[in-house]
Amino acid sequence: MIIGYLLSIILGIVKFDGLSQLSFFSFPLPFRYGLSFDFAFFLPFILLYLITAIETIGDLTATSAVSKEPISGSVYIRRIKGGVLGDGVNSLIAACFNSVSGKSLDSRDESELRA
Repeated sequence: MIIGYLLSIILGIVKFDGLSQLSFFSFPLPFRYGLSFDFAFFLPFILLYLITAIETIGDLTATSAVSKEPISGSVYIRRIKGGVLGDGVNSLIAACFNSVSGKSLDSRDESELRA
């Protein structure tokens, strides 16, 4: 990918003209593209957030198992509820700032716990 990008620069495909007009630092603007609702776009996102919630439950369960925490009972359920809620709030904030949903917990975290 880097070689292709460098080759594109050499061939003059990449244009840097607009960079001089940009500020060095800027803040994200909430709802930059407006706020609208279309049910046709809502259905795929329901599926995506459901899959993200299931993935978060799996990541939290794996993290609990690696950390020798319980993976059943009320403590575990409370941890799962908090984790899914936190991931949902993270997704809401990401949507407000015109970004895709970020994962607050990732399966790579378990490998770091094992090390």
